[in-house]
Amino acid sequence: MRGDRPSRLALVGIAAWAGAAAVAWRDGAAEAWAVRVYPGWTQLLVPLSERGAVPWTPLLALVLLGMAWASVRGAGGWIHSVTRLAGLALLVAASFQASWGLHGAASGPATRLLDGAPPYQESADLVQLEERLREVLTATAPSGAFDVAGAADAVRAELAALAPGVRLPARVKHPPRGMLAALGTAGVISPWTLEVHVEPTLPPWSYQSVHAHELAHLAGHDNEALTEFAGLLAGLRAAHPHARYAAALRAWASLPAAVRAPHPGPARAMQDLNAQREHAAAARRDGMARALWWAYDRWLRLRGQPRGIEGYADGVRMLARASRAGAW
Repeated sequence: MRGDRPSRLALVGIAAWAGAAAVAWRDGAAEAWAVRVYPGWTQLLVPLSERGAVPWTPLLALVLLGMAWASVRGAGGWIHSVTRLAGLALLVAASFQASWGLHGAASGPATRLLDGAPPYQESADLVQLEERLREVLTATAPSGAFDVAGAADAVRAELAALAPGVRLPARVKHPPRGMLAALGTAGVISPWTLEVHVEPTLPPWSYQSVHAHELAHLAGHDNEALTEFAGLLAGLRAAHPHARYAAALRAWASLPAAVRAPHPGPARAMQDLNAQREHAAAARRDGMARALWWAYDRWLRLRGQPRGIEGYADGVRMLARASRAGAW
């Protein structure tokens, strides 16, 4: 009976995965993919995925679930159903690699800004960085409302200059209010659709700093430490003062308490940090949020980031090195 034969979708999935694996395992392929293929892919996909305010990612997930359900419930034997599901899973994995994963092992365009930077010195570099960040906060603290749109445009321009040829989305997608916060996060990108999703209830300065981090991912950084560094650096080099303020406040708040404690920040900065703490305290987090962060930590380690989610803090250390090197 025809239904008892292996599904043709399994062969398609195997071929797609084999092609992605062949590229991934070849020396230098990640860098080549990041430089030659990924920019063109963003030019093709981003103008499509940023149309409309509705995120494409949940719709894509529903389509995949529907296809999986149809594979199980459709006419045919168990061999056909199992091989069709396997083929679908391989296609999903291969599409992840093609859209995002193949360049995940690349160094990222911000890496070159650290070439020639002096070695990191924990105590001295963090003290110097704290002083510089406090100067930026004092000079750029908004006197009125925070200009989210202007700051976002300025950071996008900096990241675009850092990664020429990459098309960065101008539109931020908003999941239902409070959903990301309840999951213990503030922003996320979709590797398949290259959409930026940010929690809309965040205080404006925090919203902007999260947006900068997610855009830095799409500028070509998979590594969380490099992404944090690139987002902060783009903010601090941006033309708009509110972009510099948001980046400086995010970096300053990430410094060890012992470094910040002797020097309270400007009044506006402390007010904005308090608003962020209140937002975090109000967000309902449960075991699911902890489980998701545990899974993400393991995922990062599996993808060659041995410090997992602790790697976020390394972005500030890179920023300190870049400061000594005169990169901002």
